Amino acid sequence: MMFNYGIVLLAAQVLSVFASPAPAALNSDCGDLGFMNKTELPEGVDPSAVRTCNEHPLGSESTDASKRDPGAEIFKRECWYGKEVGCTKGYCWKKCGDGPWCYTARSGGFGDWYTCSKDSDCKASYACGQSAGGKQCKKCGCSC
Repeated sequence: MMFNYGIVLLAAQVLSVFASPAPAALNSDCGDLGFMNKTELPEGVDPSAVRTCNEHPLGSESTDASKRDPGAEIFKRECWYGKEVGCTKGYCWKKCGDGPWCYTARSGGFGDWYTCSKDSDCKASYACGQSAGGKQCKKCGCSC
């Protein structure tokens, strides 16, 4: 009796398709605000320079771990009356008024988030993070 390896391989291939994981939800990598809509950008913004996600990488943290100044009394989205710019957990932020602050991003606020290793890596001239597609990023734009 001959064994047909072709049938065994075909059966294994069919079964592996059924065992594949389901595709991830569209917004699973970018949080609640989802992906940047590169077709709904202000005039003059280069779509190729726009980041993937609307939300800031630290925006989904619900703990005090997103303090802008480790060891200080400032917590996420509380108004800040101290120094003008800073670096927290590898990202730049700046004051944008008397209390409000924002995370900063390239390309007029639509590009990649500015990263840092120390406060002096960040500049007040950096743009506040912006979101696109009619979504408002309250955790990255100028607010408190």
